[in-house]
Amino acid sequence: EKATPLFQSYLQKYGDGFFKINVQYYLGDCLNQRGYQTEALPHFEYILQQPKNNYTESSLLFASQILMNYNQYSQAVPYLVELETTAEKKTNVLLARKMQIEAYSKLHEFSKLVAVANSYIVTDKVSQDEKRWANMQAAVAYDSLADTTNALVKYRTVAMEYSTSEGSQAKYRVASILFDQKKYDQSVREILSFLEKNSPHQYWLGKAYILWAKIFITRN
Repeated sequence: EKATPLFQSYLQKYGDGFFKINVQYYLGDCLNQRGYQTEALPHFEYILQQPKNNYTESSLLFASQILMNYNQYSQAVPYLVELETTAEKKTNVLLARKMQIEAYSKLHEFSKLVAVANSYIVTDKVSQDEKRWANMQAAVAYDSLADTTNALVKYRTVAMEYSTSEGSQAKYRVASILFDQKKYDQSVREILSFLEKNSPHQYWLGKAYILWAKIFITRN
């Protein structure tokens, strides 16, 4: 809080001073940490307009996060792509890929989402929870692209963790896709397998029972 006016004063007096890049970054960082994200963004973007420097990687990350927080997904994506390809810190590569998945989901750019999700899953130090999340995002994207073959592969992968919310949803979707393909026997097997697991996620269990009833109706 005390540093902010000092940095602002420096830029007013010495806008082209030797330390302008340093001060632009530190001012942006101070504002960002105090919650003034819209005020911080121009300072990070100033850094990104300069040749690559010590603050480029962090500025890419912070600018992307701010734009994502304000639902400016299409503006965030170029920064995220650059961060993914240029970051020296592996944690920033992970963050860039994860935020790209989120952005492409919001933008309904499913082909790009799938490509990034598949890269994210094989990135070093990705937790099992994050892998499950990314696989589910890819499954839904394939579903939206009407690519049921790859959607089933991803859903089956996620469904192995049936005790989780994503796993229960995936288990149901496998049965549902098979129903849509008129593979009723296979769909019933998936439903029975799901019901036997006694998942704690009652919503998807309920959906499975309704789907089972639909199969009975379809078969008269």
